[in-house]
This record gives sequence, structure tokens and C-alpha cells, in this order.
Amino acid sequence: MATDTRIWQPGPSEPPRVPSRRGLFARLWGAIRYGGAWFLRWPLRLLLLSGIVAAGFLPYQHEVGGQCRVVTGREVAIRSQLQDEIAEILVSEGDQVVPGQTIALLAARDANARLAEAQADVAYAEANLKQLQSGARAEDITKAEHMAELWRSQVAFWEAEHKRQEGLVASQAGALNTMEKALSSRNSAKAMLIAAEEEERKLRSGHRDETIDAAQALLDKAKAALKLQEDRIPLREIRSTMAGTVSTPGVNLRVGQTVSPGDLIAVVRDLSSLQLEILADESAAESVKPGQAVKIRLWGQYGDLTTGQVDHLAFTASDKAQLVIEPYRTDRETRQEQVRFHESDNRYVKVVANFDNPAPNLLVGMTGEARVVVGEDYFWNALWRPIKRFFLVEVWSWLP
Repeated sequence: MATDTRIWQPGPSEPPRVPSRRGLFARLWGAIRYGGAWFLRWPLRLLLLSGIVAAGFLPYQHEVGGQCRVVTGREVAIRSQLQDEIAEILVSEGDQVVPGQTIALLAARDANARLAEAQADVAYAEANLKQLQSGARAEDITKAEHMAELWRSQVAFWEAEHKRQEGLVASQAGALNTMEKALSSRNSAKAMLIAAEEEERKLRSGHRDETIDAAQALLDKAKAALKLQEDRIPLREIRSTMAGTVSTPGVNLRVGQTVSPGDLIAVVRDLSSLQLEILADESAAESVKPGQAVKIRLWGQYGDLTTGQVDHLAFTASDKAQLVIEPYRTDRETRQEQVRFHESDNRYVKVVANFDNPAPNLLVGMTGEARVVVGEDYFWNALWRPIKRFFLVEVWSWLP
């Protein structure tokens, strides 16, 4: 069968055909791999290889980055120091406050009751000490004297009675049991006289120094308890410790809630000192330095490029849960927040950066991606660096 070797020619009304770009690349690749004479094929191969090698030495901007969020340089958590009910909230979200301004008021019912009890304890201890220091009353001393005199007369009476009964018994005119009863009564009267004289001496000499010292110690203890309760009363006024903006959503809706010592009432932030926290790879600890440029693209700004500079790095590589939870959280609150993060062996280095020209619409908590410009490098180094780390760390750990 004869093959038609005629060359196609465009008709009078058809435009000339131009080979497509894809077709040109396909023919060129075919020529490099299979087609053409060796003196054409090998120079093309060497030219392609030289181009690939040269592309690896093109300048490359080495960057380290990761997820980021907008934070404040200064913020403080306003917390309750008492267990009580929130009686009143005096601010709302977005309000500007100054140091010492009252944020909330607690009911302080228990605090007032404990204060009254402590005041009563001090009054009782003071009265007791004063009584001991003043000694016995004159009428008490007089009463003791009379009691001693009464028992002296009793002793004298029974002494005489005993001698009389003793004489009667000797003359056989009296009974022996009557004499013994008189002797017993005389001895009892002597014992009561000794006790009455001792009571009189005690009342005249006053209380012992040890007893007064013990009463003084009880008074000091009561005063210390009173001072503690007095110091607790001002704590019912929850005050801000810095100037800033109240940033707790729905803070004015917490009226009636019961709080314990350490519970969060509100967060005050200084919105004039916004910063950026970047969760960078662990390699940032070696390559990132303060002052390096930062490229920032936030979701809330539709990815518009914002720039900044590295301020400092954290001193510890931590997991994601530890880095993204707000620093004003307590340990208990932090553990509760970490539940929503899956455990991972990945560790990150927190890089803190300052904005060059912060946009007026920046909000605390905005997220996005950021990259720290480490310096100029070559493309080959960018490819070789992760491969080198994998072999020197991961593969090396496999070796016996």
C-alpha cells in the first residue's frame, strides 16, 4: 500500500497552523532523550544539566515561620481573693480603666460576719487581761479576810472543846467518841483556815506573771485575727492594677456568680503595645535572632502583607498547647484548656515580634502565618537542610 508523502498545505481560506508550546517542549524533550544525532543530543543534555545546577545556586531567602497570633505586650488578670458572690460589675467589655479603678464588688457577707466575731474576741481578751492585771477587788479581799477570821475562831473553839473533852475522858466523866469528834472538827477547821489564808494571800498578791503572759498572748492572737479580717474587707472591691482596656467578653453579666480565691473576674490589656507570637520550628532557636525582619499575613486582613521585627525568643521549646493558651491562665485553668489539644511529640519555639506599622484594625487573638527572614542562602541549601537533619537525627537514632 502506497504511503501518501504529500506535504499538507493550507487552503486558501484556512489560517496557517502554528505548533503549540506543548508540542515544542515535547519535541525538545524527545530530542534530548531519544532523537537526533549524538552531537546534538549530548550538548542539549549538558545544557539542561547545567541549567539545573545553576538554578540551585540562585540566591534564596531563608525563612523560618509558622502559625502566629496577635497578643498584647502587657496584660493582667483581675482575680478575686475571696470566696464570695459578685454583687456588682462596674465595667463593660471595651471600657478604659486606670490603676486602682474598681472593676467589681463582692457581697462580703461572710467577711463582715467574721470581722464582727474577731472584734468580739479582741474585746473579751482585753477584758480578761485587764482583770488579771488589776488584781482582786477590795471587797473580795475583805471577804477572804472574814473567811480566814471565821475559821480561826472555829479552830480556837474546837481546840478548847477538844481539851475539855480530853479532861473529861481522863476523869472518866466524858465519852471517848465525843473527844474524837471534837478532835476531827478541830483538824477540819485547821485545814479550812489554811485554805482561807492561802486565798487571802493570793488575792493580796495578785495573779502570777505566767498567767498574765498567757492572757497577753491570747489578746495578741485575737488582734492578729482581727487584722486579718480587717484586711479582707477592702478585698471585696476588685480593682485593676494597670491602665488598659477591659477585654473579657460579657464581663458585666457575671453579677450573682460565686467566685473562689483565684477565680478570674476580668482581663485588662494594654492595646497600645500589640505584638505577634509565632509558633516556629525548633530550628528557630539556632537561626532566628532579635532584629530580623518578619513577614506577616493575617486571616483577618485577607492576607495583606504586614512587616515587623523579632523582639525576642522564648527560652523553652514547648508543645502547642503550652504556647497558644493565654499566659494569664492559672495552672488549673491551663490544664482544663489543654484537654482540647491532642498530645504530640512536636515542639515549637515561641518567637515574639513587634509590628513596624500596626494597622488600626488589629485585634488581640487574630491569627495567620508569619515568616522570619533569616538571611540569604542558596536553593541547594534549602533542599539539603531538611534531608541532612533527617539523616543525622532520625536515621542516626535507628543505628544499633
